[in-house]
Formats: sequence, C-alpha cells, structure tokens
Amino acid sequence: MVFALAGCGDDDSSSPKAPANKVLELDGTGDYVSVPIANHNFATFTLEAKFNVPTYGGNVHYVSLQQNAYLILGDWDDEQLSTWASGLSPVNAGDANTEQTLDVDEWHHFALSYDGTNQYVLIDGIVEFVVPSTGTVTIDPTGFVSGLKIGARFTGGSQFVTGQIDEVRIWNIYRTETQIRDNMNKTISAQTGLVGYWNFDSGTAEDLSGNDVDGTLQGNAAIVNK
Repeated sequence: MVFALAGCGDDDSSSPKAPANKVLELDGTGDYVSVPIANHNFATFTLEAKFNVPTYGGNVHYVSLQQNAYLILGDWDDEQLSTWASGLSPVNAGDANTEQTLDVDEWHHFALSYDGTNQYVLIDGIVEFVVPSTGTVTIDPTGFVSGLKIGARFTGGSQFVTGQIDEVRIWNIYRTETQIRDNMNKTISAQTGLVGYWNFDSGTAEDLSGNDVDGTLQGNAAIVNK
C-alpha cells in the first residue's frame, strides 16, 4: 500500500497565533535545538512534529527524546518515516509499512501515539497504520539522561536534519486521531499531559507547555519566517 500525501498546509488562520508564524531551519551540518526536558512517565505517549525537507530516505532524527524514556520520530532504514520506542515490540512502528510516498519540499505532520496496547503512526492527521505492540516503554532515569534534541540524534553528534521543523509537541498521554488532527494546525495552550511544546513563533525555542523547558539553538540553527 502506497500513501501519496499532500502537504498539511499553514496554520489555521482562525486559531490563536503568535505575531508571526516562524519555524526552525536546519542545514544538516551539526545544528539542532537542545532541550533540558525533565523526567516524565511515558507509559503512554504522543510525539508530534511538522517538517518540510528536500529529500527522504536519509538517516535523521526529527525529534529525539532520551530522558527517562527513549522515543524518536525520524527517517532511517527503508522507510521515509521511522519511529522508536524502547521497550516496545516492535520498537520501530514505522516498519509496518516501507512504501510511504511523501512529497518533498512540502509541509507534513508526523505523529506517533501509544495507548498501552497499540502504536499508531499518523501522517497529516490520519492514522496510516495501527501496530499491535507488546512490552512496556522502558523507563530508565539513570541511563536515559540526554534530554531532547530537535533535528538531531539525542547525542547531538549525528543524524542531523536538513530542512525546517515546526510545532514539536511531547505528551505523556495517548492522544486520539481526532485530537491530533483537530489541533495540529492550531497553536495550543498548556494542558494536561503536554510536557513540552515548541512552535518557534516567538523567534526562540521557548517552551509553551507551561513546564519552562526552553531550548537552545546549536550550530547554524536559525528561526525564520515560514
């Protein structure tokens, strides 16, 4: 099954906005955002991000969380979109399909959610595949201590993204397809389960979740108008 997907478009003009719609821009040569996120329980979770990249099939991490748990949204192996959730089997729910076809130089929304039984891979607000999963998310407060990287591997030393990233959201609750789709093009406010949220509209990597875990731009990372 092949998914030919259109871009997810600009933010809903009817939703609350910061003064300008800005995004994180990365050149793939050592730049990313580093976030000192706190420990959270990820027994269930949802990761979300928007991205616009010139090519797929590389070896990159869009969102790489290694703090108390190890969770990734990325692109490696044969898939255009890959995921990682240490402790779950399969660990990469993206392996459920290796033939996604996404348009390059288009904005797409990518999400991985887990409800304690299934992992759900969503592209542009639609569940593309449901992956029954065994095991539990590994929680390791002494081994998983590298924080969050946006645009690179959790080490900050490899798997750098070339392109633009926006609307990064980390939840320690399961979010349904409807909840994700209805809010993916809106600026949201602090709420239950939202442990980190970066939309870059302030011109910085300010966290809007209410948890005050602001990010720091590294290398040539820049925040630009969308």
